[in-house]
Amino acid sequence: METDRIWTGSLHLEPLVRPVAEIHLDEQNTNLHEEDSIAAIQGSIRDNGQQTPILCARDGDRIVVTSGNGVLAAIRRLGWTHIAAAIGEMEIRMARLYGFVDNESGRSSVWNPGRLVMELERQKQRGVRASQMGFSDSQVKTMVKRAAESHEAPEERVKTSVVIECASEAQQAEILGELMEDGLDCRALVS
Repeated sequence: METDRIWTGSLHLEPLVRPVAEIHLDEQNTNLHEEDSIAAIQGSIRDNGQQTPILCARDGDRIVVTSGNGVLAAIRRLGWTHIAAAIGEMEIRMARLYGFVDNESGRSSVWNPGRLVMELERQKQRGVRASQMGFSDSQVKTMVKRAAESHEAPEERVKTSVVIECASEAQQAEILGELMEDGLDCRALVS
């Protein structure tokens, strides 16, 4: 356990920081975190600090997590004594519903395979480890494999140009027509 850190995170969260002992996991939480999920969250928080607050609501005299149970579990494993927690004004029933929707909306989104591969490669070149992005190495390998299998090209293509010098306008029109039939974005330049 990393007991040398009370709390580390984004400075704008400091007003929300409170003792971990005051915050309770939601016993009615429908979102279960498996070991690899907690480990990924723990690695990201260890490397980057806490960047967003967990969301909580009052349930009688207790403060209960409504979105962020995995973050609280990871911070406890790190041995931190404090956590940034936003305590909403919603009654617990509505706050749990919000937490459910918050978790499910993230789960129902999908990766853009091309952008994902490009971003993972950019981060790898910067020396960023998978754990710093909140993933295990095996999760990254699975994402890259799925992206490669999808055969989707990245939406953000780098534009490149090719200049072909033609002997005549007729040859230029012929080559331009063939390239456009192949689905390439072409234009003619006359000098």
